[in-house]
Amino acid sequence: MNKYTLVSGFLDRPRELIMASDHIAYENKDTVGDTFTKLLQPDIIGLKCKTEAVFWYDVRVGEKFAFALKDKHGKEIHVVIKNHFGLRKDFDALHKDIVADLKKYFLMPLARHYLDTFFEENSLTLGSLTLGPSGIQTPTLVLSWHELAIREYHSYFVLYKANDPNLHYRVGFTEWDASIMFTVVKTIIQVKASEA
Repeated sequence: MNKYTLVSGFLDRPRELIMASDHIAYENKDTVGDTFTKLLQPDIIGLKCKTEAVFWYDVRVGEKFAFALKDKHGKEIHVVIKNHFGLRKDFDALHKDIVADLKKYFLMPLARHYLDTFFEENSLTLGSLTLGPSGIQTPTLVLSWHELAIREYHSYFVLYKANDPNLHYRVGFTEWDASIMFTVVKTIIQVKASEA
């Protein structure tokens, strides 16, 4: 279990974030006796995160890291950490540690669950993607696993036809489950390539 003390902005008070293998809790409420929102790991069904620059009048003044988790009961936790003018010297280390915990405790278990579902049932719908035994279908593209390629960029990933990159579909990492989609599709492509 890891505990982090976070400050969202200039005027916010320090808040505690707790990440463990069985739950996540964030001190996002201001009522006495009920300050934490807690989600249990088995109930978590969605994840999204992003890192972006903060600009004031076209001048970059800092960074913002935000992530959100939701569970099957409709509860959500939104966490935002900002670093203006480089005042938070620990921001990079904090960001790195939180991302590692998100991956270890939440992203990888969700990806494993969806991969197990896909390989057992031979089909899976994940966000805007429909994965089948022979390939993938997006709102604008249908490709077999053998002609599908994937590429990751800073704020999105692209699914494209390996021999014709003009045929592509882009998914932004700010969408729910985009990180999970990327991990699942990349793993399936690797498995299908090793089977061929």
